[in-house]
Amino acid sequence: MPIELINEAYSLTDTVTLRKRKLTLESMVWLLVGMALYNDKSMPDIVNQLDIVDRTGKAFVAPSAFALNVSLKNDN
Repeated sequence: MPIELINEAYSLTDTVTLRKRKLTLESMVWLLVGMALYNDKSMPDIVNQLDIVDRTGKAFVAPSAFALNVSLKNDN
């Protein structure tokens, strides 16, 4: 995608939104690596195996991970 197009989109929106993520960047990278290595495991299993925690120190799994896991099991 051309950088000019991205810059134009930014200038048209004229707003900036900052979000505080639940996971640190390091935790997100480990989660992506774990998902690639353990693609046969559920998200909670990966988080537990890699000891991924959110900013407060609690084990982190997004609620959407459970919904996706249930829908995939129902498709099979």
